Amino acid sequence: RPAKILDSLECKACNESTMESRTRRFDGQVYCIPCFEKVEQKI
Repeated sequence: RPAKILDSLECKACNESTMESRTRRFDGQVYCIPCFEKVEQKI
């Protein structure tokens, strides 16, 4: 079965394009996983 092609989204913190399945949403913003973990720790 062919691989699914997903959109790239821009991380709010580092501005890098990241595959949609490798992002997390927090407070209406999109973050890559490493940046999301940093944001999550600050809570």
